[in-house]
Amino acid sequence: MMGAPSRDCPEGLVPVPTSNPEFCVQPYEAFVEDDGTASSQQGATPDIHVSFVEAQEACRNTIIDGQPMRLINHQEWKQAGGHRPYPWGDAYAAKKCVLDSPETHGQWATVQPSGSMPDCVSEYGVYDQIGNAW
Repeated sequence: MMGAPSRDCPEGLVPVPTSNPEFCVQPYEAFVEDDGTASSQQGATPDIHVSFVEAQEACRNTIIDGQPMRLINHQEWKQAGGHRPYPWGDAYAAKKCVLDSPETHGQWATVQPSGSMPDCVSEYGVYDQIGNAW
């Protein structure tokens, strides 16, 4: 997940918070394109086993409105999840949102396409923050 430094969110990014945003974020888990840029698309399978350095490089290679993207920090990631105990709401929802938990172990062989679990979205429109690709 990446953030943009702009206060006005370019197309394809969502504001956090919605009013007077502090940052903009890609709404879906990302994958690295063949050209080395990061892409966030609903229905695309996110990359896994990407190092921190590789993720930073993909962000720097992704230019939106003349600015390179960057990884969001831990506090921003938590903020993008909204004000509820979990990004999707008040109750733990392993069967709906967490791919590998005691309740779902073995149900999926690998990560799922970004945004394919419609109940796993924060109040700001950020999908799959917990439970799909790490």
